[in-house]
Amino acid sequence: MASDRGKPIPESKPNEANRKFHENGMSIIVPPGWRRARWHTERDANELIFVGGDSPTSFFEVELVDDSFDASRYRMNWDLNGQAAAAYQETYSRGGRFGRKYFLFEIVVGFEDRRFRIAYKSQEGLDQLPPSVVAYLKSFLPPPAVNQEEI
Repeated sequence: MASDRGKPIPESKPNEANRKFHENGMSIIVPPGWRRARWHTERDANELIFVGGDSPTSFFEVELVDDSFDASRYRMNWDLNGQAAAAYQETYSRGGRFGRKYFLFEIVVGFEDRRFRIAYKSQEGLDQLPPSVVAYLKSFLPPPAVNQEEI
């Protein structure tokens, strides 16, 4: 039974009322009950992380990446609403007492002269990306373009 912290694998379709924005203008729709991560990193200025599930066990991440970001492992082609993107998918297990199975799906996509990393991570034993998650990943919007003539 899901708590008010949201289901780790979304069952509902994205609802525009749940769109979350970063200060830089990029945004993504998150599932009901998901919340912004409370930990902070040196990448906060360019990153949003939302978590779902009780522990939490699943994550959506969106990040503005710079030229130093290594995208060499992103070898799958993916379509983000008509925009070509490179994707990476991995399933792996971590040993230890609980031996959880992890699933990671990330894309890197360029809009004008900026690149973004959009990711879904889960500890729910997935082998493939659920269609409901695809809909949330595709809800990503980059910051509005700045018209140089307006500056």
